Amino acid sequence: MARFQRGHESGHYGALKVGYLPFIFVMLFTNFFDAMSCFMALAETADLKDEEGNPAISSDQ
Repeated sequence: MARFQRGHESGHYGALKVGYLPFIFVMLFTNFFDAMSCFMALAETADLKDEEGNPAISSDQ
């Protein structure tokens, strides 16, 4: 039967290594800018922008 070791190398600690930080940073900001461009395109398509091209914010809810 296989034995699985549990310790500081398993779980979330493996993702906290310094060598992984550039990859995590790149993936985080790639995802952020991809989502923002999607939201801006949806706002443009739904005509939810003001005259200056900014997303229209309405206080009437």
